[in-house]
Amino acid sequence: MGLSSIVDVQITRQTASVSQAGFGTMMILGFNATFPERIRFYEDMDGVATDFATSDEEYKAATAAFSQNPRPNRLAIGRAEALTAAVYLIDCNQAMAGADSISVTVNGTVCTASTLAALATAIDAVAGVASAVVAGTPDFTITITADVGTSLTVSTLVVTTTLGLTATLTNPTPEKTVVTALDAIVLESDDWYALTLTIRTLASQMTAAAWIEARRKIFFARSNDANCKSAVETSDVAYKLKAAAYDRSVVIAHYPTTDDFIDAGWLGKMLPEDPGSATFKFKTIAGATVDNLSASESTAIKGKNGNTYELIGGVNITAEGIVASGEFIDIIIGIDWLQARIEERVYAKLVQLKKIPFTDAGVAIIENELRAQLKQGVAVGLLAADPEFTVTVPKVADVSPADKALRYLPGITFAATLAGAVHKTQIRGTVSI
Repeated sequence: MGLSSIVDVQITRQTASVSQAGFGTMMILGFNATFPERIRFYEDMDGVATDFATSDEEYKAATAAFSQNPRPNRLAIGRAEALTAAVYLIDCNQAMAGADSISVTVNGTVCTASTLAALATAIDAVAGVASAVVAGTPDFTITITADVGTSLTVSTLVVTTTLGLTATLTNPTPEKTVVTALDAIVLESDDWYALTLTIRTLASQMTAAAWIEARRKIFFARSNDANCKSAVETSDVAYKLKAAAYDRSVVIAHYPTTDDFIDAGWLGKMLPEDPGSATFKFKTIAGATVDNLSASESTAIKGKNGNTYELIGGVNITAEGIVASGEFIDIIIGIDWLQARIEERVYAKLVQLKKIPFTDAGVAIIENELRAQLKQGVAVGLLAADPEFTVTVPKVADVSPADKALRYLPGITFAATLAGAVHKTQIRGTVSI
């Protein structure tokens, strides 16, 4: 007779864990990757050197990241295909005449004209369009070409005619853009948080910024455009991203004689820190050349919510540590981390327990997970310990029968204060004999 017939012990494992979103991994998106997959992860430069030559942009960017102290435990390199421009055709069966008109929507802008030449001119003026040209007889075709690296949407072709005019819209050459690559990469692996590009074209940076803004990620762009240093110029990436009020894009204006990939270096230094625990200002980036900016140039860059790398008080430092909207980078990353970890904690309980009952005791289980994560937020320095955070949960008796029937628990709230950081101070004193 076995012992189990007397002492019947069964142990149920509750070791299934919810995967955690990583906030310490950056991805370098390049255009000459040598591997077949869309993304590959590296823990050191030895691995990078296996796949890339020292002259490759990906190698240089990875070197900038791994040269920092602290340095990332790993980084990713993504593979993008060579960027190509989209080409759209508006084919007419005859020349426009009389009361004919054609209307077409290009990147959200409606362009309407009564001649093909006028329509081409209107389309050509739309941001993101490289050219719109009338081919003329015998095809009566407008060829619309996008800027390389820019996503272009051409749609809603409307023809008004009294003389039998017809027109068709085709897209014989789809574009390959940064978005094309990013969409393919996240299908393969989304286990990265920060993005940098090996190229610095305005179109690619703007496209990447728009893609990132809709996700829980962040994008670092470096620019050597002299227009960033001018308060009156509006064509540069810093101005444009500020105008878009993007919370998830960072611009650092940087003017070395040789590209030192300061964006990758900055991320390499900061991502190993606990999210929200350290300001991105006052950081010295190993391998990055300091910029000799005039006061007006530095002010212009910062006025566009760009960042600089300058010698101040004998120390090379990054400033101001902000995203394009003006918020501080550490706050954006810290809030992302806090949101992700709260989701993961509560979901883990829902998965691991047989059930969380719809009772006050069950609500307390969720409350305890929320409080535990907020305490961790205090411990890493994201949240202030004083004033202490508060958590409010509803009484089950106050939840509507409709929500109970749906097993939906609303009304859990918390209030916490960010710990923030000191970037500037004022001291006044008096001395006397």
